[in-house]
Amino acid sequence: FLYRLQVALNRRIGELFGEPTGSLVSGLLLGSRKGMSEELTADLQITGLAHIVAISGYNITILVLFVGMAFGFLSRKCKVVCSILAIVLFVLLVGAGASVVRAAIMGGIGLLALFYGRQYFVSYALLLAAFVMALWNPFVFTFDSGFHFSFLATMGLIYLSPVLEGA
Repeated sequence: FLYRLQVALNRRIGELFGEPTGSLVSGLLLGSRKGMSEELTADLQITGLAHIVAISGYNITILVLFVGMAFGFLSRKCKVVCSILAIVLFVLLVGAGASVVRAAIMGGIGLLALFYGRQYFVSYALLLAAFVMALWNPFVFTFDSGFHFSFLATMGLIYLSPVLEGA
């Protein structure tokens, strides 16, 4: 069902935006590179923007914001539960790659902190996400380059961004 939904969404996005914009929008929202021309792929690589079509925390954030707006009439706790369910479905929809699983776990931890009225510590969430992923699949640390890139990029955002902003 989710695969058919992904195909239908990609097709509809292509109809709405045309090419090459439709492929780029599908990449941004669903991480889909199907239908993306070789020229667009090369342009993204040359400009250093190929990472924007990788599913990550950006997509989880958009999803949570969308759910929050769509269900604005519900209580905060109901919106948190709806957001967590939407995250799980989204992860399955896009194929549950390491970067989206890491982002989903971190987003879920943030939502649970909101649900219980606790403070969210992003560095702890990153470590907990890595721990949970390693429990599920111990080989993620040694063989999954998607996990390595995602984990290190997130560490860079957490620890290097404040240093670079102050420079």
